[in-house]
Amino acid sequence: MFSVAGAPEWEATVEEAKTILAGYKDKIALMAEEFLSKHERVPLTLLPDRGMDGSSTRFKEILSEKVVLQIAESESVTKLISE
Repeated sequence: MFSVAGAPEWEATVEEAKTILAGYKDKIALMAEEFLSKHERVPLTLLPDRGMDGSSTRFKEILSEKVVLQIAESESVTKLISE
């Protein structure tokens, strides 16, 4: 994606992402744990394929939109884990 004409520079994009995501370390860690747990329990072949608007590229959906939003919108990761 970064090799396409007009695409942003990789290094600049990574630095921008670090700045944006720095305040969400706990949520990102929880999402990664959920991702790995699901990946270990469910064979990749059983996960649904999803696409993006304007692209024919397909991706496996490992976490549902509901789970991602629940983690992203939660006020407390600790509270989420205990539920």
